[in-house]
Amino acid sequence: MKSRKTGNLRCGWHKNAKGSTKATGVGFRHIKAGHRSQWENQAVFLGANWREMADWATNEALNHSCKKGYFKSQGKAKYVAPYQIRDSRDRVIRRFAVYVAVGAKDQNVITSYPRDGRYSCSL
Repeated sequence: MKSRKTGNLRCGWHKNAKGSTKATGVGFRHIKAGHRSQWENQAVFLGANWREMADWATNEALNHSCKKGYFKSQGKAKYVAPYQIRDSRDRVIRRFAVYVAVGAKDQNVITSYPRDGRYSCSL
């Protein structure tokens, strides 16, 4: 039986560094502020909303990742899982991978986001 991983999605926080375009944060607020549009770009192909897509894909990436890494210096584990969206004729219409980072100590989801394209399953 395959072991299942868990990640706790907390409210978290998100902020943009003053005078910088670089954002930082963790949890739901960070995903919503920093990655919502990326999730919307995937969800539109399934007729879903961004949150349904993000929840489903994050859970799938945690449980069926093809690549896992532990970064002790950053205190987090990263998971990657590639996906294909197919049409009614089973043709691939979209390829993307989901990247999820989880705190190594508290198991809280730090971030989750999709990236378009073909993938070698790498962090």
